[in-house]
Amino acid sequence: MKPPDPPASESNGWTFWVGLLIGGVIMAFAVRGILADSRDTNPPELARWVVGAAILHDALLAPIATAAAVLLAWRAPAWWGRPVAFAAAMTAILVTFSIPLVRGFGRRAANPSTLPHDYGSNLALILAVLWATTLGVIGWRATARMRHGAPSTPPETAGPTAAEPGEQRRTDGGQVARRDPT
Repeated sequence: MKPPDPPASESNGWTFWVGLLIGGVIMAFAVRGILADSRDTNPPELARWVVGAAILHDALLAPIATAAAVLLAWRAPAWWGRPVAFAAAMTAILVTFSIPLVRGFGRRAANPSTLPHDYGSNLALILAVLWATTLGVIGWRATARMRHGAPSTPPETAGPTAAEPGEQRRTDGGQVARRDPT
């Protein structure tokens, strides 16, 4: 069965064209600034970096992140898989955006106020807090599950033996049906 087509206002309405116009103006402003300050921005090096980053993202980072997310969604129970997936995604974002700071791109010996902090240690601290919080959330969820008597195996991965007396589990992911006790 084919899903219904989205309404015209969602697929090609005026918001698309307004967004395209605003984005185009912002990109034109950025290119103008790069070219106007070409002595400082080094356009050929910047172009190599932007193209290289896009290739690295599309060829390596995005497939790895997608595979990890699919694997977690497929195999991990939601009570710990979702917090781990969130923390992993946040780690990837934080590390990616921190690379220029940690590597010291733009640091000038003549200007000590440019990139004055120890960004590697700060990144490690933020990641430690993120993962400690994630472990805390998982621990809290595990405690809540034990307190409420949740099964150790989620129902969707449990076999037919996980059904309670008088119940029959469907193996196709459907609802649990009550058997008539007589």
